[in-house]
Amino acid sequence: MTLPRNPPNRSWTARCPESWKPSVPRAWRPRPWPQSAAGSPAPRAGPSWSTCPAPRAPSRTVLPCLNRSSATSAANWKENVNTSEVIRAAVSAEPLSSTEAERAAWSPDCGAVVLFSGIVRNHDDGKSVTALGYSAHPTAGAVLSEVAAGIAAKYDGVRIWVAHRTGDLQIGDAALVAAVASAHRGTAFAACTDLVDTVKANVPIWKEQGFTDGSTEWVGVSDRP
Repeated sequence: MTLPRNPPNRSWTARCPESWKPSVPRAWRPRPWPQSAAGSPAPRAGPSWSTCPAPRAPSRTVLPCLNRSSATSAANWKENVNTSEVIRAAVSAEPLSSTEAERAAWSPDCGAVVLFSGIVRNHDDGKSVTALGYSAHPTAGAVLSEVAAGIAAKYDGVRIWVAHRTGDLQIGDAALVAAVASAHRGTAFAACTDLVDTVKANVPIWKEQGFTDGSTEWVGVSDRP
């Protein structure tokens, strides 16, 4: 709207068009509930059974049958699991106890415990031995653990306890103690024999023997690094 430059003497009133006025919504009012003839609210009509969909049948999941070959494979897999365990594999300067080794290796499911004790004897190659000392390489403990783990992996269901002594020993002291427990004696004997032979051949431990004539001798010194 354009106002005149020189309005007349009468008062000018600008009126807004009706289309410019904002529309005010009317207050919402609920519709009256239908009344029955007695004056009480009329009940609503529920859905009829003819219009309701038919119930769906429960779905069934068909599981694949476990054939005989699969069951046999599962049983064989359980049987092939190696349950061997290394209880202890250590190089120690403390005295070794064969009783401790036997008790530690045994378990209720073992029917045999084979125990080996390497004892310092009083003679070697026709000479009288008075004392004996063992020296170990710094890697001797790790090598002994590897040997025990290899025997445990080779024989199924065995429990292994093995320790080698270091330092000065007297006649009658235990230098090497090994105990192998198993459900059957055949496995226990074979594993214990293999364990002792492998320890003697691979673990870097050497002994120095003292004889009655005052001489000494190193055993295995040629293999010493």
